[in-house]
Amino acid sequence: TRCEIKNLNSIRYIVQAIDYEAQRQIKILESGGEISQDTLLFDVTLGKTKVMRSKENSSDYRYFPEPDLLPVEISQDKIDSIKSS
Repeated sequence: TRCEIKNLNSIRYIVQAIDYEAQRQIKILESGGEISQDTLLFDVTLGKTKVMRSKENSSDYRYFPEPDLLPVEISQDKIDSIKSS
């Protein structure tokens, strides 16, 4: 599932948004929830993301693959190893 974060106009805000969003999504998944496809706004005052709008499917993002980036594939063994550590 993809989330898109808006209002990131500095490297510092990018780092803060990624850190916050990673923790937010981990909490959702650990509690048995699912991550919804949303466009999020990063509120620099609160240091949090807020939902601007939900996406029905990935085509709503008008996503274009980056030709210079290779896909990252993580084996189930690696995932299990990380979970158990």
